[in-house]
Amino acid sequence: MAEVVVTGSRLKAPGLSSSSPLLSVSARELTLEGTANAEILLNRLPQISGSNIGGQSTFGTSGIATLNLRDLGPQRTEVLIDGRRLMPGDPLLPYADVNFIPSAMVSSVEVLTGGASTAYGSDAVAGVVNFKLNRHLNGAMVDYQFSADQHDNNNGAAQSELKAAGIAVPGDKFDGLTHTVTLAAGSDTPDHRGNLTGSFGYRSTDPISESDRDFSACGVGTTSGALPFDTHACVGSGTSAFGRIRVGGTGTGVSANPNGTATFVPYSTALNYNSNAETNLQRQDKRYTAGGFADYALTPKTTAYAEFMFMDDQTRAQIAPAGINSNRTYTINCDNPFLSAAQATALCGVNAGSATKVFSGIIARRIVVPGFERYYDLDHTDYRGVLGLKAELSHGWSFDLYGQYGVVDYRDRETNDVSVAHTQDALLVRNVNGVPTCISGNAACVPLNIFQVGQISQAAAAYDMASGLQTGAVKQTVVSGTLNGDLGDWGVKSPFATRPVSLAFGAEYRRDQINLVSSPNIVAGDLAGFGSVAPPKAAPM
Repeated sequence: MAEVVVTGSRLKAPGLSSSSPLLSVSARELTLEGTANAEILLNRLPQISGSNIGGQSTFGTSGIATLNLRDLGPQRTEVLIDGRRLMPGDPLLPYADVNFIPSAMVSSVEVLTGGASTAYGSDAVAGVVNFKLNRHLNGAMVDYQFSADQHDNNNGAAQSELKAAGIAVPGDKFDGLTHTVTLAAGSDTPDHRGNLTGSFGYRSTDPISESDRDFSACGVGTTSGALPFDTHACVGSGTSAFGRIRVGGTGTGVSANPNGTATFVPYSTALNYNSNAETNLQRQDKRYTAGGFADYALTPKTTAYAEFMFMDDQTRAQIAPAGINSNRTYTINCDNPFLSAAQATALCGVNAGSATKVFSGIIARRIVVPGFERYYDLDHTDYRGVLGLKAELSHGWSFDLYGQYGVVDYRDRETNDVSVAHTQDALLVRNVNGVPTCISGNAACVPLNIFQVGQISQAAAAYDMASGLQTGAVKQTVVSGTLNGDLGDWGVKSPFATRPVSLAFGAEYRRDQINLVSSPNIVAGDLAGFGSVAPPKAAPM
């Protein structure tokens, strides 16, 4: 009977046996499920809880796909490729990115849900997922998959809420097209002592908007009562396209009149903004993968092997337009020419029209101007190389020694958020010879009129908006060696066992490095929606 190494133990055994629960998913099951994403298939297993998936689009999405065994978090799930670690996939979320796995090249997946931390350390407290690749081809393979989403949009409860809120109910949809193609070829060497296999893959995924599904076309919330008598409705965001201005953050505040006049109306939740209208339910994505695998028998019992894998994943996640957020206090001069007399009185009282007095309070205002959609462009470029040597020794012993290096280049461009500094600059406006002019004297400043619907110009939006950039890298170096065998030749065996005592010895050196560089406006927290990020120094984990 052939010997195999059971994932999580490093011990060789005849047949597939394990002291911990072990599930094996074959390539046939991957094919029958009809998914080109390994994480989608595995997330259907009861051992794996929901985690990031390749198409998921949320505020602050990472762009990676992770696995979460036993709901202990992806940081406690070790992901392997042919028994060797997959490096962390992102400097902000340093967990294995299974986007890197070319699904068409997977021969099987082993899921071990316990007992692996002794072999792999604390990263494997929840367990191990080991992807075994088809790395010995003789011939060529072409794999093409096409998928799309067919949704009838027949959720009666959701549609009632949409109609009550005056939001269009989407009809039947056929969208979210995904094309995946993998080309692979391999051949044995002329002396039949080795094999060389290579692969190339491409995947393209179209975006889906939340407004294309009745269950997500609006944000649903509880409006009144206590369980079990809660009522639900489309509630929207308080960062309204009509604005919301409150003195010191108290009271309901006032909003620009929806009829377009230069007057205020009391703010109410009816003026909330439906953030789901422009937000992606599924991200736009393009992914390229490539791999090369080689092995050669130097002697009948000694084999050298090498592998190189590459991935470039480019994804865009669109979210609702940016806004002036109600987490800061802004000032408005009481003689601002964009304020009507009634509006100036509402904000400044007896100081209305004063050139020396200001209103100070909380402002929330969505900047909805065509051409200034807000989105993340995320790019992960991964490289992984392995060189190793394995051999069969005498008396049933063998060793495996390898070195591995992986690197992830990361880029995240956050486009069209509101600049806190520019917003404050553009709210302080004075009439100069009949022309509204920024008091700061900043030649680039364009005055911002948030007091009347439809009065934010393209130029004002361009000045008020800003983009941020984060770049970084994750690097992992691994040198590992194992020696295993049994004591059968020495007669060491338990009287209660059918096989002799097996042993495995191993040593591993691993160094992880993370580096992240953020643009100054991100570090300073100048982007109102995206927030701030402290700049870490390059250092081992």
